[in-house]
This record gives sequence, structure tokens and C-alpha cells, in this order.
Amino acid sequence: MRLSPWPQSLFGRLLAASVAAVLLAHTAGLFLIAQEREAFVLQRSVREWARRIAETTLVLQSLAADERAAAVAPLSAAPEPLHMPHMSAGAPGHPGGRGFVRLPLLSDFERTLKDQVRSALGPAYAVEVSATPEPAPPAIAVPVPFFEAHELAAHQGNARPYDVSVRLPDGAALLFRVTRLPEGAPLPRHLFANLVLLLLILVTVLYVAARNITRPLSELARAAHSVGRDARPAQLKERGARELREAARAFNTMQDRLRRYLDSRTR
Repeated sequence: MRLSPWPQSLFGRLLAASVAAVLLAHTAGLFLIAQEREAFVLQRSVREWARRIAETTLVLQSLAADERAAAVAPLSAAPEPLHMPHMSAGAPGHPGGRGFVRLPLLSDFERTLKDQVRSALGPAYAVEVSATPEPAPPAIAVPVPFFEAHELAAHQGNARPYDVSVRLPDGAALLFRVTRLPEGAPLPRHLFANLVLLLLILVTVLYVAARNITRPLSELARAAHSVGRDARPAQLKERGARELREAARAFNTMQDRLRRYLDSRTR
């Protein structure tokens, strides 16, 4: 006997199809929420980084070569690790906290940052963005935007650096470094709990609706099997949707006609 993963009963098929549709709708909704949140956070971060890179580039460009080298040296020193003194253990942003869930990155971060920096500086500057190689060369560290500093401080071990190379019109090059988390924008964990709760409620409602649809059909099937066995079979209750009521009424009419016919033949 061939086993099929698809339910054989009408009730099972209705319930499985409804649950599958709800799951697909929830998945699509979660994807759209994550995409919109990530676009919002990414645009704010990239815009802030591009502004700071452009301002630093214009200031350094105005200096003479020896003055520029002297100014770049302290800016290229290794930055100190981020520290948020107000973070407590178990807080949503703390490494041990579980307030947020980060989904995979959906956007092209390198291309977005490159376009923003090029737009801020103009076409006279050549801009390239790439992941920082190993070993990392000296680069001007660009501060993390305030709205990302809390999350980055909590997950410094997962931070990913990127190098932004800006070539000045005189041929000199400046190397900047930005740091961000490799995942997308964080989503509140309670959002997933709310979605699961909503899914359970919908599945319960769908279960009741599917059972109300298929129960009269099951009663009709049992009544059809009992035709000819009982002299006075019970009438089916005409309830449920219009089509189900009409089917029950037609079956009761058929039983009445059959009984009258048998009564007339036995007289």
C-alpha cells in the first residue's frame, strides 16, 4: 500500500491546506517586516558613516602631504573596544540577553555604503568598499552610529569590519574602516512569540471550521450505509452550510420515497 503524506480525509486536507496557507502568509509577513526594518536601520547607519567619511576626507584633503600623514597616524590607531556601562546582565542588548533575534542580512551592504559615500563626495573621488583582509592594514576608524553602538557592544565577537578606500583627486588614497554586525536588523523576540500565538489561534479556528464542514458529510455517509438495514431510519439534521442542508434534505426525501415505495410493495 502506497503511503501518501497528504491526508486522505476531506477534513485532513482542508485543515492541512489552511495551515499551509497560514504558515506561508506568516513567513511572507515576517520576511517583509525584517526587510523593512533592515532597510530603515541600514540606511540610517550607512548615511551616518558616509557623512563622517566625507567630512574627514574633505578636511584631510585640504592639508599638505606631510600634515595629512601626521593627522592620519593618530586616527589610524586601533580603537578601544566598545563599552556600555549601563548594560546589565540579562538586558535585551547584553550578550546574555535574549530580547532580540537577528535574521540573515537581506541587503547588499557593500554596494549601499559605496553608493552613499560616492554620493556624499562627488564623482571626483574613487570609492571602493570591501571586507577587511587579514592581516588588517592601518585604517581610519569610523565611529559606530549611536543607535547601533548598543547592539555592537553586546556582540563584539561577531562584528565584521569593512574597509572603505577613497582616492583623492590628487592621487592620494585614504583608508577608512567601519564595523557592523554581519546579520540584519534585530527583531524583537516577543514578535515571534506573538506570531506563534496568532498561528495557534488561527489553527484552532480553522480546525473548528473544517470540522463543522466535514461532520455533516460524515453523518451523510453513515446514513447512506444504513439504508436498507433499518425499517425506520432516523432523519438527517439539516444544518451547516446551504449546500450541506440541501444534501441532507435531498437524502431525507430519498429515504421517504424509498420507504413509501417499499410500504406499497408489501401491502
